[in-house]
Amino acid sequence: MIKNILETKEGRRLGLIGLALLCSIIVLGLLFIKMPLTHKKTTQSPTEKEKYAKQLEESAIKNGTVYQGIWISNRADKMQVEIKSNGSYEATRWLTTGYVTTDGKDMTFKDKNKGKVSFSFETQNGRTFLRYKSKKENILLFPDEETKKIILNQATENKAATEQVKSQKWLDVLQKGNWESEKNGDHYELAFNSDAYTQTYVSKEKLEKKVYQYRILNQEESDDQLSCNITLVRTDTDGSQEKIECTLTEKTNVYQLNAVSGTFLWLSSYQKEVSKVALTQTGVEKEEAKKITQTTVDENGNQVVVKEESIN
Repeated sequence: MIKNILETKEGRRLGLIGLALLCSIIVLGLLFIKMPLTHKKTTQSPTEKEKYAKQLEESAIKNGTVYQGIWISNRADKMQVEIKSNGSYEATRWLTTGYVTTDGKDMTFKDKNKGKVSFSFETQNGRTFLRYKSKKENILLFPDEETKKIILNQATENKAATEQVKSQKWLDVLQKGNWESEKNGDHYELAFNSDAYTQTYVSKEKLEKKVYQYRILNQEESDDQLSCNITLVRTDTDGSQEKIECTLTEKTNVYQLNAVSGTFLWLSSYQKEVSKVALTQTGVEKEEAKKITQTTVDENGNQVVVKEESIN
């Protein structure tokens, strides 16, 4: 009977409709089975690892709130960063907004524009501040104006002390002990005191001496601190003055003095043994002094190591 119905036109139409309904029921059934699985996946609870990571971050943010307040910088644009009680922050320059975390060694600003920017904690003279240093930036953050003033003033003093150490060393090299040279069996000497120098020429036949007054106009030490260019103003016996230059260089066992040919009488290169020069620090003999090393920062935020000689 069913076969007879399907052979008619109306029967074929009803068969197609029935097949379509069957397919629809199958598809709906599959979707119904899949839906609980999808729902279960989206509501899955976080793993223990995710919970631990979140706890660490929340703890770090809480630690950061200990440092809440307005931090001021050494930047030329006078950047300030306000750390709020909820661990968020806002900056006037460079940094923008975000939140801070700290592990006790570093404070990390998770910034909207710059991403993670970590400042290290440093302490000088009992004062704590933050430092960020890269190839292009060297930024300090201070918790208050007083700390900023103390740290940067100390840096200025240490910079002056460092320059004094360098200056005194090369004065000692220049002035302590005689500079000597030999040529063709003849002996030449160059001896400096605080305001005059004497040139001496000794041969088998004669002895010649010439004295000049001088003052130091400038000293410029090399980056490797192994040489120094000194500019002098020399006064002759007739009162005429001339600016001259020479370079002092420290080698393994000797110091060398070199100048352009014609700067000094007779020869332009001399040397003296390092062992004959007792270096001083602000007038105290090096052998009598104790070394004191202090690390601080200069006004630009750069680390400065000052080695001082002290009799204390």
